[in-house]
Amino acid sequence: MGVPTLSVAAPSVSRKRTAGEKQWFFAQQKRKAAKRRMDEAAAAVEQLAVQREAAVKRLDREHSAAEAAHKEVKRRTHRAVAAMRSLSEAIFDIED
Repeated sequence: MGVPTLSVAAPSVSRKRTAGEKQWFFAQQKRKAAKRRMDEAAAAVEQLAVQREAAVKRLDREHSAAEAAHKEVKRRTHRAVAAMRSLSEAIFDIED
C-alpha cells in the first residue's frame, strides 16, 4: 500500500476575480468597516459617559462648597443679629 500523494494546486497567475468573488470581497470589506465604525461609536459613547460623570462630580463638589459657604454665612448672620440685639438691650438698659 502506497501513500497517496497530494497534488498541490499552484496558484493561478493573476486571474481575474469572478463577480461572486468580488461581491464576497466587498461584502467582507463592508462588514469590517461597519464593525470598525461600531467600535468607534462605542468608544465615543464610553468617553462621553466618563466625561459626563466627571462633570456631575465636579458640579456636586461645587454645589456642596456653595451650600457649605451659604450655611456659614447664615450662621454668622444669626450670630451678628444676636450680638446686635444684645448690644441694643445693653444700650437700652444703660439709658434707663
